[in-house]
Amino acid sequence: MGTSLRCPQCDALLPEEAVFCAYCGARVAKSLALPPAPPRPRREPIEEGIYPSDLVYLFSDRFVSGSSTLEWFLGEGNEETPCKNKAVKRRDLARMLLVAALVYMENAKLISLSLGKRRAAGGILMPTTVLASKLSDTAIDPASLEGVLIARLAEPGEHSVFDVVRAVVGQSGRYVERIRSHELATRIVKRHLVQRGLLREVDAKGLGGLTARKKTVGVCEEILPLEPDSAKVGAMLVEYRDANGRIYSRLLDDVYNAIYSSSSMIP
Repeated sequence: MGTSLRCPQCDALLPEEAVFCAYCGARVAKSLALPPAPPRPRREPIEEGIYPSDLVYLFSDRFVSGSSTLEWFLGEGNEETPCKNKAVKRRDLARMLLVAALVYMENAKLISLSLGKRRAAGGILMPTTVLASKLSDTAIDPASLEGVLIARLAEPGEHSVFDVVRAVVGQSGRYVERIRSHELATRIVKRHLVQRGLLREVDAKGLGGLTARKKTVGVCEEILPLEPDSAKVGAMLVEYRDANGRIYSRLLDDVYNAIYSSSSMIP
């Protein structure tokens, strides 16, 4: 054991790991060495109130194709992926938010999804659709997109996903509302992320600084550690698609048609 440490009070030779002098009691070390705190177990996003639809929005470039300047010029709205400055197609993002929420809820046994028929045009048409039934009363954050969807399944029985999504996005026959309906699903998710502290609202100027508006920006130090969890959501969707190809394909169509169709007669 080395004796290179000397007491500043009595000049006694001490072991180099000494904290106090064994002869005069003077403190030798500048600070007490404390053992490192054990790492806190990492909680799953669901335990923190972060749902798959939230992760799809936060890492939208993983789930949705990018939007080009030409597409934006032609009227294809885009949404920017937080912390990455990548633009994705807004309509495709809205569809994936809803699909991810529904697939997650079935995987969690909160609902069941199956193929069936729905009434359209007063029962004259019976197009194939995905039917959803509530299975569990497990608490789910009502402010999340998942919570908004499951609230529409409160009544017993099977519900057409087409009708449920139409109700959630406030679809109607008015063209001005129809072209904006996809924004509502995105806004639900963004509001929830603001509540969870992953997005924050800031003031922004529009029209050359003449108008004031609010925009959301990502809290990157909170968002970026969640990227591995977004990969799990992607794997969940792929696994579900591979195991339930017909339901997944119909689910994509039902959600898209529910968002963009003003008519309940769309097959």
